[in-house]
Amino acid sequence: WVEMGEESSGSEEANAARSYFLGPYFYLLLVYGALASAILFQITRIVLARHDLRSLQHVFTELCLGWTVLRIAFFIYPDFWLQSCAGEAIFGYGMCFQFATFSLLVYYFAKLVHYERWLCWRTPALIAYFAANAVVLLVETVIASLFAYYTFNPASAEDDEPNWLVQLDTAFFAVVFLVLVAFVASYGVAVRRIQLHSGFPPYPTPTMMSTVAVVVFVIFTSRSVWNIIQMFPQVSSLDLSTTGWQQALAIFTIFILWEVIPIIFVLLLFWRIPKSVRPVLQEPPQSLSLTVNSLPAATTPLLLQGTSLHCLYTESSARAGRE
Repeated sequence: WVEMGEESSGSEEANAARSYFLGPYFYLLLVYGALASAILFQITRIVLARHDLRSLQHVFTELCLGWTVLRIAFFIYPDFWLQSCAGEAIFGYGMCFQFATFSLLVYYFAKLVHYERWLCWRTPALIAYFAANAVVLLVETVIASLFAYYTFNPASAEDDEPNWLVQLDTAFFAVVFLVLVAFVASYGVAVRRIQLHSGFPPYPTPTMMSTVAVVVFVIFTSRSVWNIIQMFPQVSSLDLSTTGWQQALAIFTIFILWEVIPIIFVLLLFWRIPKSVRPVLQEPPQSLSLTVNSLPAATTPLLLQGTSLHCLYTESSARAGRE
């Protein structure tokens, strides 16, 4: 009996390994592994070129790397994550990285559109970016915690998690990405209009920027619409643990369309590294150093209101240039 049990266990392991290598997750692992290699190569280029590590280009690359690493961890052992209480967390946080990446694209578009008054717009834009990502991260943490709770306290004998929790998760990301694509579309149109009339910036080109905006809009809109359709009881949702070649093909296609293609376009958009070096802080010459106490009293309010004056000056200069 012991020998028969060992043979049965070995047969099950062999079948599981065979189904894994013939299933979609192994090939998705290869695809995401290739993406991670390309991202690491780009990070190496940025470091060797002495490019500013605080630049948007480097932040984009790091976000793509975090997103890709989470997916690789999921695809290495999908059966474990699909049955584990942490499965929703590792999968959902990958979507948080995705949202952070493309909300940063909105931030980049906003910087180009409001370039003349960016000193005034920068702080509100950063606050909006971090606030939006904090909300998404917080909601996903709550949802993942609820999934973990119902793993140990099943809602029914048939399903671990209640149906309302699955619909909440689906609806939340559907709304989040619909709002995201609305900002991408509006700022994408504004950026193309500015580039065609002023030629700024020369790189990325207007064609590249427009292509990325259109691709992101189409992909994430289709994703949100599909999530909304899945909320109806008449439509069967896509089960990541279901076997069968049709289900496997659908899983592979969805990940390629909704995740791999956006990553590729972001990498291509910021692939070229500008010829710049990291800033080196130097002390100003003693002859040019000024203090508030050394200035006349009449100039002190102007110094304290430097940011506002700079914004007004930039706006008036831009208006004079247009006139």
